[in-house]
Amino acid sequence: MKNKMKTNKFLLSVLSLFLMFSCSNDDDSNNSSLIVGKWTFEIETLNRYYTDGTEETETAEWTHHCSSTKDYIEYRNDGTGVWIEYDENCEEDIFDFEYNVSGNILTHTYIEFEEEATDTLEIISLNNNTFTYKYTESPPGIGTYESIIELSRD
Repeated sequence: MKNKMKTNKFLLSVLSLFLMFSCSNDDDSNNSSLIVGKWTFEIETLNRYYTDGTEETETAEWTHHCSSTKDYIEYRNDGTGVWIEYDENCEEDIFDFEYNVSGNILTHTYIEFEEEATDTLEIISLNNNTFTYKYTESPPGIGTYESIIELSRD
């Protein structure tokens, strides 16, 4: 009887591990497939946490400088993407990048000032219609800035 209980516990443990690892891969695959497409910038919340202990929060609609079209980001199936912002004259600023999704972490790799740069973003929510991510940076001696960007599928 004891051997049968040990065997059942072992099989239950193996099954639990299998389910746990198979679910995490599904999350990666799900986020990777859901992110593909064109997303329009909607709202930005900026949280500032200063080294002196003070905090500030601002939330505003995304500023689209062109009256006839909106800034957007597009993720393609091949792991590449483009971020397009328009100026007041509706001329495009185009930023190409490569991306990778691992769980709720999204990385953008791009060339800036002739050097490779990488931004790491946290996916807060992602579904067929909306996408929210957080970008955190910590300028030395200033504090921590969190940008929370909300987008909608175009």
